[in-house]
Amino acid sequence: MNKLFAPVLIIICLFITSCDNDDLSQEPMCWSTQSSTEQIHTSITGSSQPEICVKADYSGGDVVLTCENYDLLNPIKGNSKTYDCGWAIITIEANKVKCHFPYDDSGSPEATEHITISAQKGNKVIESILSIARTFDYTQQDLPDRYKFKLTQAGFTSFMNDDFALPAPFDLLTFRITGYNGEYSSLGFPEYVQHYDSIVWSGKDLPNTLKIYDKMQKEDSNGERLSSQWSSHFFKNGTVYTYLKGYRNGRVEFADTLSITLYERDFLCFDWEEGSVLLTDPKSVNIYCPLDSKYEYQVLYTQGQDNVRYSKITFCNANIPESEFLKTSKDALKALMKNNVGESLEASDKVNQFKCVPSGVEAELFWENKRTRILLLHQLPSDLKPEKYYLHIESK
Repeated sequence: MNKLFAPVLIIICLFITSCDNDDLSQEPMCWSTQSSTEQIHTSITGSSQPEICVKADYSGGDVVLTCENYDLLNPIKGNSKTYDCGWAIITIEANKVKCHFPYDDSGSPEATEHITISAQKGNKVIESILSIARTFDYTQQDLPDRYKFKLTQAGFTSFMNDDFALPAPFDLLTFRITGYNGEYSSLGFPEYVQHYDSIVWSGKDLPNTLKIYDKMQKEDSNGERLSSQWSSHFFKNGTVYTYLKGYRNGRVEFADTLSITLYERDFLCFDWEEGSVLLTDPKSVNIYCPLDSKYEYQVLYTQGQDNVRYSKITFCNANIPESEFLKTSKDALKALMKNNVGESLEASDKVNQFKCVPSGVEAELFWENKRTRILLLHQLPSDLKPEKYYLHIESK
């Protein structure tokens, strides 16, 4: 009887060993996390298929998730190692998952996304679930009204000072900071700014910021600086969202939002019928935006010739190195047109549609809408004129 029992024991032991090896081949993913800010919270739940939960607020930031026991993670979807859901960008690099949350205080409803992260172990796929959630508004401190402020539009100046009721791209818009009840002061430092270390103006999808109030603290002195009114142009039509945020001890304590809609005329700020025409002594105006300082344009006042109205737009950012200026100016003018008209056409067979193109230029690209034709011109270098690119614009 003992002789018959021994082989059975061996078989059972082999079976158990085989199962243990199979379990090892499916070892669950083991994760560690590192966040760039305390405003992003992470947690890991589950064992056989871990779920990594990441929750970010409006201020954004970055989280790096490291898989400690697999060296190489699979692409997220298909062959892509990057996934952009609009409010978060997830990137796979070797055994790391990098989550980037851009700043967004638009006030949109909370958003969530569930993404499968996987690795290969022989023929088997081991998975974890990445759950990300995002809120898009900030919780304002319960401040007394005397410390609250408003961002307001003080008005706008249209191109060539024409009397239009609605602002257009390239018109000059003026903004103000006022008290919570709308009171405005251009002198001194009102109480509603002194509560903060700084107050900063910013815009949605615009890369730069403008500090309109600063409590300057130096080793030997303290001081304050306030611009209670400031101005900006914008480069395309549609609604622009701008924000004024009061910082104290490195955090936003209060903010206000202002949305302004820009309405394109016949083209940008140009109105070929109601707009003014300058017959002599051409003048130009610089078009700039403190929130997008890479671009700056010079726009010639509207001229008239042969029953056609025309103008030109030149790139003019003095901070661009001379060696890069020609290429940068061409790219900036093309970007302006793509944002406002669309894709270009070759200009070689379009020049005959224009009546006011000067000599000494080569036409490279062409655009048009219902009321306007536009050429990208390359002004060739000469003894009298430097080489440059500019847009030549004519009414139809």
